Amino acid sequence: MTKTIVLIPAYNCEKNLPALFNSLYNLNPQPALYVFAENNSTDDTLLQIQQFKLPHKVIRIWFRSDAAMLSQNRYVTIAQVRQLLLTFAREYDPDYALFLDSDVYPQTRELIENLTDLKKDLVGGAYLRAFPDGIWIASKWKSPINGQYVMRRGMEKALDEPLMTSAGCMCLSRKIIQDTQVNFYPVSPNASEDFGYCLQASENGYKIFLDGTNKLDHVLPEKMCIKPWSRNVLTQQYEPFFYGTKKDQINPNDCSKKLRIGLLSTRFFGVPPSGYSGLEQIVWDLACGLDTLGHEVTLFAPKGSQPPPHGKLVEIGDCHQSCMINWLGAELEAYDFLRNEEIDNLDILHGHNWFGIEYLKKARNNQLRVAHTHHGLNVSLFNIFKQLFKLNLISISDWTKEVFASQGFDARRCYNGVNVDRYEFQKDKNDRLMFLGRISHSKAPHIAIKVAREAGVGLDVVGSTNFVDDPKYVADVKKLCDGKQIRFIGEVSQEEKIEYLKNAKGLLIPSNFGEPFGLISIEALACGTVPIALNDGALKEIIKDGQTGFICNSVDQMVARIREIDLIDPKTCRIRAQEFSREKMAQEYVKLYQDIINGQEW
Repeated sequence: MTKTIVLIPAYNCEKNLPALFNSLYNLNPQPALYVFAENNSTDDTLLQIQQFKLPHKVIRIWFRSDAAMLSQNRYVTIAQVRQLLLTFAREYDPDYALFLDSDVYPQTRELIENLTDLKKDLVGGAYLRAFPDGIWIASKWKSPINGQYVMRRGMEKALDEPLMTSAGCMCLSRKIIQDTQVNFYPVSPNASEDFGYCLQASENGYKIFLDGTNKLDHVLPEKMCIKPWSRNVLTQQYEPFFYGTKKDQINPNDCSKKLRIGLLSTRFFGVPPSGYSGLEQIVWDLACGLDTLGHEVTLFAPKGSQPPPHGKLVEIGDCHQSCMINWLGAELEAYDFLRNEEIDNLDILHGHNWFGIEYLKKARNNQLRVAHTHHGLNVSLFNIFKQLFKLNLISISDWTKEVFASQGFDARRCYNGVNVDRYEFQKDKNDRLMFLGRISHSKAPHIAIKVAREAGVGLDVVGSTNFVDDPKYVADVKKLCDGKQIRFIGEVSQEEKIEYLKNAKGLLIPSNFGEPFGLISIEALACGTVPIALNDGALKEIIKDGQTGFICNSVDQMVARIREIDLIDPKTCRIRAQEFSREKMAQEYVKLYQDIINGQEW
């Protein structure tokens, strides 16, 4: 099948083009090609383009490069041109658009083939970029030794997936080209046009893959002092700079401003939890996500918890690991551990608990900025605080946002996220289904057992038997399991849970209480395992019926949909899970924090 490729070379690409064209000539089948010439090159770039042998059309965009250099912000200026070129590319609706920079020598054929074979939406050559908190760097490159960067050798894969970086030569697929939410306009006046595009792509759920085998002209040692480095005259070392902008000049609305954030967890489980727990796992993933973004995180959690990699832990008492306690009393005890000296210096204190004890601190210190994410459904107990100040209440789904509104409370929504990389994707499955969750009436494992029996398939019942309020129900569920078709597994570790998830043919979710979010559905999708759920609460916001799982209105429908599991591609499930990454969750929370700090409370 003929592929259409839009080639967009930067100015002065003469030395790059011969190898590039040879690679395109060797593609089978040969592509139809349109070429946009970006600006007025001073070498023979345009002449070489005009002599290209394959059928093509040249659309020349006049733009003087020195205008970008002399403008107040060169990245904004260049981004405007890139955006114009992207708009043209959308009109031609090509299979790929290839942005070529003059200082990156790409193995272009490999980039295109990798994009096709790996089904990625953005493949690029890695730029090293400097930012206030350090350097974002492609995973192919080692940290500096005496100011020198060196290429890693012996890497098993030609294509690595780093956390985040800008990209020089970028190959875009039709899907991302036509996504109008991803543009070249910089997310801040201090970000390069390429990084701005990649960051928007990442925020919209796309993965960015960088080919570290590209020759990067601008990171040769003799050119390190030009960009993106400056030499510290005192240490005689090359250090990153922020494109000539001081930290105190950063726009306060820009998410690059580093915050001092306190995350307040519950008394029930450690952070991260060793076994069952949804809320505490979210707190951990959020702490790590914020830490990765460079924010200072103080975690308030029970004894035995871990601090974020670069953060701080403040213990708030013993870990109970049982729901058969006085919940309010446990949180009031935690309140006694919140010392003023530890929270007064925070930019914001963000509670993930059941009774909003951060609001008690706010009532005593009105200058304290707070937010509260409620992982349940009842927020009427916050009425007393509502009369005193803005609550900055956050819901974990649109459905819970509506539930809060019915109780008279405004909320902003931020979906939960997980560390997707922790969940191993597996295409080939066994022939057994799985139930995962607390062994409780609300999670309804007895319905999952009924569904499996009527469908004639095996089922593994995995979940917490400790954090339950009805031991008799647990015993009743165990009696329904015969040890063969229906096996009762019970409590497992996080690692064992992932093993069951990645191997299961499907995950049954028969919740019937109004699921606020449904974290297990994300975990299943990340493993490429199809969730089959009753239409309960927010589950339909996560599971795309018929595409990444099934939303059912009855037990009979769940039974019928089991026979359709093989119609869903496990890779589609994995892609959907990536839209709920902990990185995206952290970025969304930072935006909410910034609104609160800037006085835009709710």
